[in-house]
Amino acid sequence: SNIEVLRFENILSSILHFGVLPLANAKLQQGFPLPNPHKISFVNSDIEVLEGFLLISTDLKYETSSK
Repeated sequence: SNIEVLRFENILSSILHFGVLPLANAKLQQGFPLPNPHKISFVNSDIEVLEGFLLISTDLKYETSSK
């Protein structure tokens, strides 16, 4: 019934809000390395927090080998 679904939704929301999100935030706050393929670097990187999502943008710089 609708009442059981609402109760389940409230329980799940509480678990996410008080359990999962704090753990995820603590782990993500430490940061993590982005892959750095050989001879390619990220330049002019930017992160924007928009309504409902993050926008991550960057330019790539390719280093050519001089012989």
